[in-house]
Amino acid sequence: MRKPRTVYTKICLSLLAGLVACTWGVGAQAECDSERQNEANRAYQEAHQFIQKQQWDLAIPRLQSILDFCPEHVYSLRGLGLAYLKLGRYDLAIRAYGRAVEVQGEDVVAADYASLAKAYAKDKDYQAARAEYMKAQQQLPDDCGINFNLGILHMAANFTTQAVETLQHAEQTCPQLREQILPQLTKACQKAADQQRKIGNLDKAAHYDQLAKQYGSSAGGTTAYAQAVASMKSGDYKTASKQFEQLVAQNPQNANAYLSLARCYDQLGQKAKSADAYGSYLKLKPNDMASTAAMIQVMVEAGQCSAAQAQASAAVASHKSQGQKAIGKVYYAWGKALECNGDYEEAKAKFSRYLASGDTDWVAQAYSEIGRMDQYIDYNEKKKQKEAQGG
Repeated sequence: MRKPRTVYTKICLSLLAGLVACTWGVGAQAECDSERQNEANRAYQEAHQFIQKQQWDLAIPRLQSILDFCPEHVYSLRGLGLAYLKLGRYDLAIRAYGRAVEVQGEDVVAADYASLAKAYAKDKDYQAARAEYMKAQQQLPDDCGINFNLGILHMAANFTTQAVETLQHAEQTCPQLREQILPQLTKACQKAADQQRKIGNLDKAAHYDQLAKQYGSSAGGTTAYAQAVASMKSGDYKTASKQFEQLVAQNPQNANAYLSLARCYDQLGQKAKSADAYGSYLKLKPNDMASTAAMIQVMVEAGQCSAAQAQASAAVASHKSQGQKAIGKVYYAWGKALECNGDYEEAKAKFSRYLASGDTDWVAQAYSEIGRMDQYIDYNEKKKQKEAQGG
């Protein structure tokens, strides 16, 4: 990465062994305050023992009683989801995991998206499972399990080129899983080739046919993408940029190659080319806010200050539904664009918005930027006073 509640109402359902317990649908239910949360945490310890022993029938009523008392207790929702998943009650696992995601709001973690995705996949709702894994991947783009499972689900949902791209990324970042990944990657390439042939893209079909042969016969060898990554990691950005240029020429849908190419150009000081490569990547991955922020910053460094400012404004407007934390880095980059245009007051405001977003990666830099903006503002104010006095 480039630096610089919904509330609920009870719906009772019949469960195992004739028991009746309650889950929650949208409606009116008091939120669980800190005192109830603490009491729920204490009660959870007993239920957790049953979870550890895989005594699911005993764990469920205890977890449910906690949720009767504190409907937003995330640990109990996760435990309930796991219990139902293990018992094959996938619809109820989806309800529990879904609510665990919902009550956390912007603070939801990738593991909860992944758990919900697994429940959907077990229920054979592959489209929904894919959607949840994509959310998890946004938070953990290099996670081995997430990328492997997402690649399989891309393929199941017939998004074959995305399956190839995701499994390629998994193969390069997770060498310990290479033996499991390669057969699926080969299959994804074959499916992508067939799909491209059907729609008349014969050149792309031939490309995926070649990749299928390459991965199918691979036994510890390396791929063109791996060679480019190796060049980049060694610091040979000039060679890596040429290799990534060839990859995107062969496959304009290879988002990972565009992203790596943008980073190579950035390191080589080719800021305008870096911004263009980021733009190509973001056409394929428009929800990647960290890369959006990186693109805005290289646009500033390329002297494209007004365009960078407009890009930041549009990104915030388009993606505000992702939450303030997700777009925090865009506010930081927006501040850089405003500084570039000499609007120090607004730049300071945007750096402050970054600090308020909840993103913690660039906190020190943001405070430093705010201090610099204060110095510029103070200097300009004194300059105006001096000019007004005829100095």
